[in-house]
Amino acid sequence: MHGRKDMESTVRRVASTTLALGLTAGGLAGQAPAPKPAPLLPEAREVAMARSAAPPSVAADANVFVLRRGGFVRVVSGSSGVACFVARDNPESLYPICYNAEGARTILRIEMRKQELREQGWAEARVEAEVERAIAAGELATPREQALAWMLSPDQVIYQGADGPRIGQWYPHMMIYMPGATQHSLGLVEERGADVFLVDAGKPTAHLIVKTRAWSDGSPTG
Repeated sequence: MHGRKDMESTVRRVASTTLALGLTAGGLAGQAPAPKPAPLLPEAREVAMARSAAPPSVAADANVFVLRRGGFVRVVSGSSGVACFVARDNPESLYPICYNAEGARTILRIEMRKQELREQGWAEARVEAEVERAIAAGELATPREQALAWMLSPDQVIYQGADGPRIGQWYPHMMIYMPGATQHSLGLVEERGADVFLVDAGKPTAHLIVKTRAWSDGSPTG
């Protein structure tokens, strides 16, 4: 298992559950073995896990979605515009995430679409290709203003890619979406183990990862 300070390369692949696995001919043709469906959690457990992605003051009035066969369903209606759910890529992974209103309008919908396709048995490379196509065609929106996501849950379970080994718990962190951003445009110089780094540089889903020093329950990262 990697140490936390050696995991940035993994998080670049799995943050906000965006895994670029390479668009191979076999993946695009759907020739890769169909992934097994992600196990369903008891609803109360999944709701609590989804809310644990953000500080209680943020998650208290959030919309909450849970995975059912076929895709995500809203089971709690909130009033703040924040939306929380538990994303997956590897069937056994668990990524509790909460989005602000702009993130819920855009990035959340992208992630939900990915899970709908996984539920249909699509291989991950084919999922990524279809989502990229839908974004380019304007069928899936990307942020027009500040979009934020919280991933502060101590219950996160990260895998090294859809078919990779279990990594487990990483740092609590936030994601700040900046479509099209690059290291150069931000004047960002990244170093190994940095607390801030860019994922999906140059893409409509580009975002900064910002590590925090405590989980949503207030416990330190250790």
